[in-house]
Amino acid sequence: MSKILHCILFSFSMNLLRLSISVIAILLFLLSVILLGFICNSLAYVNGDASQHTATFTNIYNTYDINGQINGTVTSQRTLAYLPSRVDIGSYWIIFAAALGGLLDSLLIIFFIIRRTPISITKTLVFDYFNATIAVLSLLRIGIDTASIAFSFVQFNNSNDFFFDGMTDSNNKYIGHFTLEAFNCHLKNYTTDTETFNRWCIQGRVARWLLVPHLILSTLIFILSLIASGSTREDSDNQNRHSSNENDNN
Repeated sequence: MSKILHCILFSFSMNLLRLSISVIAILLFLLSVILLGFICNSLAYVNGDASQHTATFTNIYNTYDINGQINGTVTSQRTLAYLPSRVDIGSYWIIFAAALGGLLDSLLIIFFIIRRTPISITKTLVFDYFNATIAVLSLLRIGIDTASIAFSFVQFNNSNDFFFDGMTDSNNKYIGHFTLEAFNCHLKNYTTDTETFNRWCIQGRVARWLLVPHLILSTLIFILSLIASGSTREDSDNQNRHSSNENDNN
């Protein structure tokens, strides 16, 4: 009776773990699709004809007298290209790799859940390739996501400072290196067409921060796969001990 109850409880716990991993894998898949959409859209914009487009930007600032009181307002205008002289897109490519890896990993995890079959290596050892494979995939995903988060935030913060009266080249491109997000977050402050520039500013920011839940989901899958693997080994050991005891009694 106790053996039957143990089998029922073990089966229930393993199914619960597999269900949890499945739900998280689906969330990882959806998050990866969103990230891929953002990044592909941004890369297409940078590699398209955006660098040929220009717009007039306006800077309005106050002037002050010797007493620190406002004594007037100055309006300055200039024409700038939509992209700077150098666009740093390395972080976008590494986010693309992280999102694509998350997409493929989530599909593989779901496949292994559907096709789950432990492999018996010896009479006393059962290697559960389902849990082991998921643990390896999620561990790789954790490493890639961590590197992606670090690199994307560092590259964003390393973008040049923007000055409205800064130098431009012959094509009206602002001289400096910026991520697409950083440059557009500056430009949106000097134009009435905030929708165009705010779009790339927000989209880049959202893509960077979506890597954080992407990493959390991968970590959760890794932890659950380790728990499932430990439970499988423990159950296998218990069954082997039970069989050994029965043989001794006989």
